[in-house]
Amino acid sequence: MDTIKHRAEAYALRIQKEQEDAYIFTSAEVLVEEAYEAGAREERHELLRWRHPIAELPKIGADVLVRRGIGWCFVGYLDQYKIFRSSANPIEHYHPQEVLGWRYIETE
Repeated sequence: MDTIKHRAEAYALRIQKEQEDAYIFTSAEVLVEEAYEAGAREERHELLRWRHPIAELPKIGADVLVRRGIGWCFVGYLDQYKIFRSSANPIEHYHPQEVLGWRYIETE
């Protein structure tokens, strides 16, 4: 997951390219409000996005929410062998092909 600062810089560059003329006619207060709202939407999207385990894996040992089926999720982690293990019961494990998705658990 990219840092908030990195994503904010990328967003600012994208908006600047799309609306170069808009900066001339828009007050700074409006631009700040729009940037804050866009950042909040982007952060929410990033936190709630389910990641496909074949395309992207979490950091080894980091607690994540693992989705096995509709309405079937558990808190787990990725071990050094790239297998998802349940935090409550480490004997329970699943290969990435058996997992529908995962997402980070935000603690801050």
